[in-house]
Amino acid sequence: MFHFSQTTRSIRFVCRPEDYGVIAPPVAAKTVLPDWFRKLPAVDSQQASATNNGLTVKRCMPFLDAMTTGWILPLAATVRLEIKDGGRVVDAGWEFDRVMVSNHGAHQVAGNPKEPAPPCKFHNYWSIRTPPGWSCLF
Repeated sequence: MFHFSQTTRSIRFVCRPEDYGVIAPPVAAKTVLPDWFRKLPAVDSQQASATNNGLTVKRCMPFLDAMTTGWILPLAATVRLEIKDGGRVVDAGWEFDRVMVSNHGAHQVAGNPKEPAPPCKFHNYWSIRTPPGWSCLF
């Protein structure tokens, strides 16, 4: 006989007390699928032929998993980006009292295929608490 016992485990999102109710809370990814994806047919009949089944990414399970698994951590404010000099310079602005976007130092990603474009970091102000033995994948 097989007995299965499941204890409830939860992921907690924590922010500064003064940010609670001010910054947007995390939401389950499956609840905020973009409209383009919702409208995408599973099969594009105009593409179907003897050599093409016309399937779209809506029928691709790895893609669906990537779109629906986990949580979305919205930015705390709208970010304005200005990309200049062929992508070598990215200026960012926002209306929030803390940093929203910064760059990794070039030495941190030396040799990456997008050099010399700066690797931008988008900051979120939520901490994620998981049960012992669990981890987060960003």
